[in-house]
Amino acid sequence: MQTNWVKRLPLVEFAYNDRRYPSTRLSTFELNYGCRAISPATIGIMHKVPSIVEFLTQMQQKLEMARASLSNVMARAKSYAHENRTCRKFETRDWVYLLAHSKSKVLCIGECAQISLR
Repeated sequence: MQTNWVKRLPLVEFAYNDRRYPSTRLSTFELNYGCRAISPATIGIMHKVPSIVEFLTQMQQKLEMARASLSNVMARAKSYAHENRTCRKFETRDWVYLLAHSKSKVLCIGECAQISLR
């Protein structure tokens, strides 16, 4: 059984933040700081340091690319969610079944602010 997980937590956090996500094609670190993180494997390798104008231009391009990628992912998820959905019309006093998830496990029956008629 592993007992030194607290000691290894910074390495896990680094690996998690340096991972490129399929939805944005960038890592969290790269979105925050504009460049890939320097890992122990890349220490000693010379890295080109861009001018401030180049850096800001690259950062703007990365953010625009991430926004476009996330928009595509959201549109795809929305199309999947609406694929089998049917349009239904309800009238006042119609009987319907509600699937309600509650953390307190208490479901209000009768007049409730959350599910009352508007």
